[in-house]
Amino acid sequence: MTSNLANAPAVRQARSARARLLRDLAAHDWAVGGFLVGLLAAALVADPHPLKTRAVIRMTALALASLGAILAARGGLVAARPFAPLLYRIGVLGGVLGAYFVLRDLAPVVNPHALDGVLYAADVAIFGGEPAVWIQRFVTPDTTEWFAFFYVSYFWLLALYTLPFALYVDREPLVAEFATGMIVVYGIGQALYLLVPGFGPWAAFPELFDGPLPRGPWHDALLRTVAVGGSQKDIFPSLHTAGPLFLTLFAFRHRGERWLAVAWAPTAFFAANIVAATLLLRWHYAIDVVAGAVLGVVAFVAARRLPAAEAARRRARAAAPLWPRLTEPTHPTSRRGARCDPASRPSFRSPG
Repeated sequence: MTSNLANAPAVRQARSARARLLRDLAAHDWAVGGFLVGLLAAALVADPHPLKTRAVIRMTALALASLGAILAARGGLVAARPFAPLLYRIGVLGGVLGAYFVLRDLAPVVNPHALDGVLYAADVAIFGGEPAVWIQRFVTPDTTEWFAFFYVSYFWLLALYTLPFALYVDREPLVAEFATGMIVVYGIGQALYLLVPGFGPWAAFPELFDGPLPRGPWHDALLRTVAVGGSQKDIFPSLHTAGPLFLTLFAFRHRGERWLAVAWAPTAFFAANIVAATLLLRWHYAIDVVAGAVLGVVAFVAARRLPAAEAARRRARAAAPLWPRLTEPTHPTSRRGARCDPASRPSFRSPG
């Protein structure tokens, strides 16, 4: 009896901490967690495969790292700025984007089939033929190198936006909108990779083309990159379309921001060339590109609407900020950027 009474405060404190954590978890935290756990579960229940053990180990490591970072920051185990916000942002964005590097092992385990025949038939039914075959009339050594450069630049474009938002940008509405769009694009896109796997027009139907593409420094670099890091069956939807399109729409919408006023036009130029490269370089069917464009627009619309709704819900529940700030906020009415009174400073974690 005495022991139970002595433990009562600790039990109440544990329950309070658990309730506070559940209240503070955001909708996108649950979405990222569901995405990662879903991928892991798909690997665990898959039929035996030579890559299954490695896929499960790598997926488990990614899920533990990502969800551990989110829970450590949301739960207050790491609370100091800027470490908690950085850990949290890396956990969320790294979990979704990092899944791509597991797909090489995961995709053949979860779905060993290839649906190139279905995708090709869709192109023929919709477009009257395969656009990747029609566009080969424009293939020259110069055009191949040009578009190979832009296809590779997709990874640089992604990094040039993701790294500043993860490590530097401190305006919560802007961070929330960007991160929501990225979660939608790469969460849905990579899940569809497993449901609609394929190798692409050149790999599946080489007989449709006049011959291989000309070799060159950029094309060779692209082939090496895909051979080393590509998941091999990642074509539907085209994330080379969805990602750059979302970034273009996002940058144009926020062109009032100083750096986005400069960045949006180059982003649009790179995005247009990247999309064209998917067809000329024979990586994608046109239906992949259409699906990627739809996904990019859906992500843009979702990014505009979902964070505001989630922020309102959190205010009503007195939950922690949707996205933690890297630095202490300044008083909104101060003309000189004076620090907030310590008693009024919002913390990463909500009160009590």
